Amino acid sequence: MNLVERVSLRIGDASAPLKVGAPLAGERGILDLIYWGVPDDLAIVVMALTVLSSFIAFDITRIARGAPQAWYLIIGGFIVFLVYRAVDLADDVQVPGNTLDIPEALVSLLAGTLFLIGLSMLDLRFRAQQKAAQGS
Repeated sequence: MNLVERVSLRIGDASAPLKVGAPLAGERGILDLIYWGVPDDLAIVVMALTVLSSFIAFDITRIARGAPQAWYLIIGGFIVFLVYRAVDLADDVQVPGNTLDIPEALVSLLAGTLFLIGLSMLDLRFRAQQKAAQGS
């Protein structure tokens, strides 16, 4: 019986893949109660991109001086996505099996990057229009 089979039998779910380097339940110390993997790193990056996107969207509403209600819905969507990712990450680091999926995390990373780039370009456009209006 190898390490993966012993741990799977102890946690009761033989279908959950074990995170790399996760010690057995009897061999764990205090710091070993946190199980960290590549999907967790990607989740942190996605959360950082979501926070940056929220700040840029809020900055656009400030520049536009009372932006349409749609901007507040967009910011709310970013906040909901951030809370979802934080709860998902907190659940994932407490169990030895992976609950986060690498392809899902990569798609979220790509979407977060595209949102951040798009909002940055929109922010630059609003700032240029604001400077042009002030210069006239």
